[in-house]
Amino acid sequence: MVFDRFLARLNATSPDAWVLKDGFALQLHFGVRSRTTKDIDLLMRNSSSPAWDMLRQAGATDLGDWFAFEIGRPQAESLDDHGGQRFPVHSLLDSRTFESFHVDVGTGDPILEPPEVLNTTDILAFADIDPVPFPTYPLTQQIAEKLHAYTRKYEGTESTRVRDLVDILLIAVRSTFDAGKLSAAIHATFEARATHTLPAQLPEPPSKWEPPFRRSADELGLPWNDLDEGAEAARGFIDPLLRDDRIAQWDPESWSWR
Repeated sequence: MVFDRFLARLNATSPDAWVLKDGFALQLHFGVRSRTTKDIDLLMRNSSSPAWDMLRQAGATDLGDWFAFEIGRPQAESLDDHGGQRFPVHSLLDSRTFESFHVDVGTGDPILEPPEVLNTTDILAFADIDPVPFPTYPLTQQIAEKLHAYTRKYEGTESTRVRDLVDILLIAVRSTFDAGKLSAAIHATFEARATHTLPAQLPEPPSKWEPPFRRSADELGLPWNDLDEGAEAARGFIDPLLRDDRIAQWDPESWSWR
């Protein structure tokens, strides 16, 4: 609910400046069968104003829903190599403390396809508060960024981003894809971020991911019982793209490219 009301304010104050991505965008796309998230992730575009100013303006906007949002200064360390920022957010309901979360704001990500406009939830329908439409990342871009994060080495350490593997599988099991469009999004993302080269095949996940993968797969109703099965399924989806196989369409029912 708190995420919905904050997005409603962004939609009211600067509707062309933001695109929703990552976990909450997937929740809006797939509903309850998606990974829960504690943050809002946004791409800022079409604006020369500082992100903090725009977020504070949105947070102070009265939409008649009894919510208000206080936006703290961005945390000292950037989120990534491209100057992404994290802002602490404190929400109030009827002037009382309600919930705290973070808003992560990035810039410069290539989006080759138009954003998909999705409605926020109707959780406040009983109060005659309607959902609001909000632009979200196309699923091709979600896959591209999750593949980039999954394959990146962080200061020489083993990745801990099991959620990216889970999300790749979640998206692939519920979506069809055009191979050309997905491949283009992947190549554009790796070129724009320029942190590492696109691998020839999907790397093996660390064995320590087994417990969190099992928990997530069970919660989301994914059809794989362990990490090895999940990784093999992900390779079946990703590796033909990395090899530039002559493929056209992804079919989740047969779990194959055609």
